[in-house]
Amino acid sequence: MDPGTDPTDADDIIQRYGRRLFVLAYNLTGDGGQADDLAQECLVRSFLAPDLPAGDRETVVFLIRGLISLWKERLDLPARPGASRGRVTVPAAPSRPAGEHATLWQALSRLDPTSRAVLVLRVAGDLEYETVGRVLDMAADVVYARLLQARSRLRQGETVLDQPLFETMNLYLDGRLPGDQRGEFERRLQSDSRLRERVEFHRGLTLELHEEAPPLPRDFARRIHDSLGRARETLALVDKLAQSAGWEHPALAAGLESLAGTASRPAGRRLPWWPAAAVVALVCVAAATAFWIARRRPATAPAPAAVEEKTTPAP
Repeated sequence: MDPGTDPTDADDIIQRYGRRLFVLAYNLTGDGGQADDLAQECLVRSFLAPDLPAGDRETVVFLIRGLISLWKERLDLPARPGASRGRVTVPAAPSRPAGEHATLWQALSRLDPTSRAVLVLRVAGDLEYETVGRVLDMAADVVYARLLQARSRLRQGETVLDQPLFETMNLYLDGRLPGDQRGEFERRLQSDSRLRERVEFHRGLTLELHEEAPPLPRDFARRIHDSLGRARETLALVDKLAQSAGWEHPALAAGLESLAGTASRPAGRRLPWWPAAAVVALVCVAAATAFWIARRRPATAPAPAAVEEKTTPAP
């Protein structure tokens, strides 16, 4: 078995995408330690996957999709007793000194996980609606509807703008408002102080999302390689045990391929059911270990999901 990405390719991917994943993870969690942990595990899992794409655009979607999936996966896991460092509290706002980006985290804490992911990917990740949809398995119009929903919930107790004006403001913030409508909207901004204050609020959040993340830890790449090395050693041991037993179950082979990629192997003889069951149990334990080799922190209870609504974006 030759699981995963070549070390040289891994270095290139870490260099090109590591910081981006870390910043997105930070905007999802509001915590540097959690962001580091999520980005690390996302990359390790991706390097072990047999279907990591080669093209830049496809690689971005693949990695961010994995990051969002892992983040939501942790939200759905119960916390381990006595653990605190990695506790994922999203969408609740993390504790931090008073006044330090308080508006940003209070605003994000009001969003359910899906709405928060849409907002972060669009506003902080600069992804188009279609790309966000590919990451989150949504149609572009659903992404647009979720973005409207997220922005409408960012400030508690705020007077809601009428729907046409609110949608126009969102298209303006996203740079999607046609030129003639843009000029008309900007003229209205000069005379409507309430609308102007609303636009400035959202622009301020966008700037904070782009500027707030801490620097990438210095040993980020080294720790990824360490975790990847341990995972590969585990997978090699699993492969050796399976081959020495002279047995390979189709479901087991498929599971190993999905975890780390496989080289072709000759078909082996079938064992009696009891040693076969022992091999399956051993491999399942080892495979789970490889999947979670980078994990050091637990997660909290799930957040409530929002109701999806469909709205067609303006051209």
